[in-house]
Amino acid sequence: MNVETINNYLGNTAGVASAVGWLRDVQLGSLKIMQEIDRVCTAHHLRYFLVCGSLLGAVRHHGFVPWDDDIDIAMPREDYLRFCQVFNEHKQIPELYAHLYSATNGIWNLLKVNHRDLPAVYVDVFPVDFCYQRLDLAQRAQMSRELQQLLLQFVQTQQQVTYASTEDYHQILWDLRDRSVPHLTPEETGELKPTVFLGLEFLHNYAKFSVFAYDDVFPLQRMPFEGTSLCVVHDPELFLTYMYGDFMRLPDNLHFHTDLSQMSMSEVIGLKYFLRQKYGGASATTKSQHQGKVQRKGKTGRRH
Repeated sequence: MNVETINNYLGNTAGVASAVGWLRDVQLGSLKIMQEIDRVCTAHHLRYFLVCGSLLGAVRHHGFVPWDDDIDIAMPREDYLRFCQVFNEHKQIPELYAHLYSATNGIWNLLKVNHRDLPAVYVDVFPVDFCYQRLDLAQRAQMSRELQQLLLQFVQTQQQVTYASTEDYHQILWDLRDRSVPHLTPEETGELKPTVFLGLEFLHNYAKFSVFAYDDVFPLQRMPFEGTSLCVVHDPELFLTYMYGDFMRLPDNLHFHTDLSQMSMSEVIGLKYFLRQKYGGASATTKSQHQGKVQRKGKTGRRH
């Protein structure tokens, strides 16, 4: 084991530099979108919480993972289904819009909040579902694998099928969940606290577990993130252990989501204006934002 690997196990994240330049601008642009999402969700009683690399960043770096650029959140299904309409009706930043998204590979299906003129900055929103059956650790691991296989097998059978709209494809996946996952309503079992699982629409193949005990997730709490605070699960460290294993250990190999060289000068200038613009009386930056997603090439299925 070399010195670098040993240092990664020592958890010295203070020695990891923060992003600068365009990458930092992109981070702050995504954060500004997230703050607007937080404002709308708080005002209209929609639940969300940080997941994936964003939750990892909150715990390990108190903000973005230094080489990350977007923000990932999850919502319980009933809030997820309301979110697009509520956000688009009540947003204070006119250039933002929430919409359903499906990648051409068929396995990345979610909601996104984008800026109309700045494709580099956005927030990804994943659905969370409930199974009213008490599952032990081994059963949650098995269900996590089954959800992945269910989506992969479905996509393989649909390669020659054309759908009229993204909405239709999402509905088909929702119907697949209803047919394939038992105990989706409490009336079936009488269980008061359901098992929580990440919706099968998105292939969370990087996660060791995508199924969690209810008390690991709820009640939600707020945690500092880049000088503001955002909602997270009840037990962030346990949740991250389920997802990544030894999450405090820095990965041996670092990879960027995106290629900054693909960012046009007009987008860079537009992003800088976006960061300085005030909407609804809110400042364009938080106190930590004086220190950057560019065309994303897709989720890489890796640990941050």
